[in-house]
Amino acid sequence: MRSEAVKEFAFNEGADLIGIASADRLDNAHLGHKPRDILPKARCVIVLAMRYLNGSIEAAKIASTIYPYQASCHIWLNHQLTILSYKVARFLERRRFLATPIPGRCLMHCPAGEKV
Repeated sequence: MRSEAVKEFAFNEGADLIGIASADRLDNAHLGHKPRDILPKARCVIVLAMRYLNGSIEAAKIASTIYPYQASCHIWLNHQLTILSYKVARFLERRRFLATPIPGRCLMHCPAGEKV
Protein backbone atom coordinates (compact mmCIF):
# COMPACT_ATOMS: atom_id res chain seq x y z
CA MET A 1 0.00 0.00 0.00
CA ARG A 2 1.25 3.45 -0.79
CA SER A 3 1.74 5.87 2.09
CA GLU A 4 -0.29 8.49 0.21
CA ALA A 5 -3.45 6.38 0.63
CA VAL A 6 -2.94 6.18 4.41
CA LYS A 7 -2.21 9.89 4.63
CA GLU A 8 -5.26 10.80 2.55
CA PHE A 9 -7.49 8.66 4.77
CA ALA A 10 -6.06 10.14 7.99
CA PHE A 11 -6.34 13.72 6.70
CA ASN A 12 -9.95 13.08 5.68
CA GLU A 13 -10.63 11.77 9.20
CA GLY A 14 -9.24 14.92 10.83
CA ALA A 15 -5.47 14.56 11.16
CA ASP A 16 -3.48 17.77 10.72
CA LEU A 17 -0.09 16.08 10.46
CA ILE A 18 0.95 12.54 9.59
CA GLY A 19 4.36 10.93 9.64
CA ILE A 20 5.29 7.45 8.46
CA ALA A 21 8.68 5.95 9.32
CA SER A 22 10.35 2.58 9.11
CA ALA A 23 10.11 0.59 12.35
CA ASP A 24 13.88 0.06 12.01
CA ARG A 25 14.46 3.70 12.98
CA LEU A 26 13.32 2.89 16.52
CA ASP A 27 15.41 -0.25 17.05
CA ASN A 28 17.52 1.60 19.65
CA ALA A 29 14.55 2.81 21.70
CA HIS A 30 14.16 1.65 25.29
CA LEU A 31 12.72 -1.80 25.92
CA GLY A 32 8.94 -1.66 25.64
CA HIS A 33 9.05 1.38 23.37
CA LYS A 34 10.23 -0.31 20.19
CA PRO A 35 7.52 -0.97 17.62
CA ARG A 36 8.49 -4.65 17.51
CA ASP A 37 8.10 -4.94 21.29
CA ILE A 38 4.41 -4.31 20.65
CA LEU A 39 3.93 -5.89 17.22
CA PRO A 40 6.83 -8.24 16.35
CA LYS A 41 6.35 -8.01 12.57
CA ALA A 42 5.97 -4.22 12.48
CA ARG A 43 7.44 -2.65 9.35
CA CYS A 44 6.49 0.96 9.90
CA VAL A 45 5.17 3.42 12.45
CA ILE A 46 2.48 5.97 11.71
CA VAL A 47 2.34 9.10 13.85
CA LEU A 48 -0.76 11.30 13.83
CA ALA A 49 -1.18 14.83 15.14
CA MET A 50 -4.01 17.31 15.53
CA ARG A 51 -3.47 20.99 16.23
CA TYR A 52 -4.55 22.86 19.31
CA LEU A 53 -7.55 25.14 18.82
CA ASN A 54 -6.46 28.77 18.58
CA GLY A 55 -9.48 29.86 20.63
CA SER A 56 -8.49 27.60 23.51
CA ILE A 57 -4.96 28.96 23.52
CA GLU A 58 -6.25 32.55 23.49
CA ALA A 59 -8.79 31.81 26.24
CA ALA A 60 -6.03 30.36 28.42
CA LYS A 61 -4.10 33.64 28.14
CA ILE A 62 -6.90 35.76 29.60
CA ALA A 63 -9.06 33.36 31.59
CA SER A 64 -8.80 33.00 35.34
CA THR A 65 -8.74 29.24 34.79
CA ILE A 66 -6.89 26.97 32.41
CA TYR A 67 -9.97 24.80 31.91
CA PRO A 68 -10.64 25.78 28.24
CA TYR A 69 -7.02 24.98 27.34
CA GLN A 70 -6.87 21.82 29.45
CA ALA A 71 -10.21 20.53 28.19
CA SER A 72 -9.73 21.07 24.47
CA CYS A 73 -5.96 20.85 24.16
CA HIS A 74 -5.45 17.81 26.34
CA ILE A 75 -8.60 15.93 27.31
CA TRP A 76 -10.58 16.18 24.06
CA LEU A 77 -7.60 16.30 21.73
CA ASN A 78 -6.15 13.08 23.17
CA HIS A 79 -9.59 11.51 22.95
CA GLN A 80 -9.87 12.46 19.27
CA LEU A 81 -6.35 11.16 18.56
CA THR A 82 -7.22 7.85 20.20
CA ILE A 83 -10.29 7.51 17.97
CA LEU A 84 -8.32 8.60 14.89
CA SER A 85 -5.55 6.06 15.54
CA TYR A 86 -8.16 3.30 15.82
CA LYS A 87 -9.75 4.37 12.52
CA VAL A 88 -6.38 4.35 10.76
CA ALA A 89 -5.60 0.89 12.17
CA ARG A 90 -8.97 -0.38 10.91
CA PHE A 91 -8.29 1.20 7.51
CA LEU A 92 -5.03 -0.76 7.34
CA GLU A 93 -6.49 -4.03 8.59
CA ARG A 94 -9.31 -3.85 6.03
CA ARG A 95 -6.51 -3.92 3.48
CA ARG A 96 -4.97 -7.00 5.13
CA PHE A 97 -2.19 -5.25 7.05
CA LEU A 98 -1.70 -6.00 10.73
CA ALA A 99 -2.04 -2.80 12.78
CA THR A 100 -2.53 -1.77 16.38
CA PRO A 101 -3.34 1.73 17.66
CA ILE A 102 -1.48 3.12 20.65
CA PRO A 103 -3.74 5.56 22.55
CA GLY A 104 -2.47 8.99 23.44
CA ARG A 105 -3.60 8.56 27.03
CA CYS A 106 -5.07 6.07 29.46
CA LEU A 107 -8.47 4.95 28.23
CA MET A 108 -9.82 4.99 31.79
CA HIS A 109 -9.98 8.79 31.56
CA CYS A 110 -12.46 9.13 28.69
CA PRO A 111 -14.81 12.08 29.06
CA ALA A 112 -18.09 11.06 30.70
CA GLY A 113 -20.43 9.22 28.39
CA GLU A 114 -17.92 9.00 25.53
CA LYS A 115 -17.06 5.67 23.96
CA VAL A 116 -13.92 4.92 22.01
